[in-house]
Amino acid sequence: MIPTERDKKLGCRIAALREARGITLIALAEKMGITVDALAGKERGERPFKLDELVLLTDAFHMSLEELVNETPVDYAIQRFARLSSLREVWR
Repeated sequence: MIPTERDKKLGCRIAALREARGITLIALAEKMGITVDALAGKERGERPFKLDELVLLTDAFHMSLEELVNETPVDYAIQRFARLSSLREVWR
């Protein structure tokens, strides 16, 4: 299956949510039962998320499926926070 633009946006959103919550790629991949490479590819939008994986993410992020997949005004703040957090790590 060829990833769509929506898959890419969702992957970015998942990565931002994960980073904003301080969850490592390794920890989330383990919780989902997939490899780190698979999750990284999904976050980059190279592979689409399966429905059962999205359900696992709702549990990890404590949000509904609707909140997880739909863009909201809060998305910008989440992404900005994640970028600022990663910048802080660079300056340490």
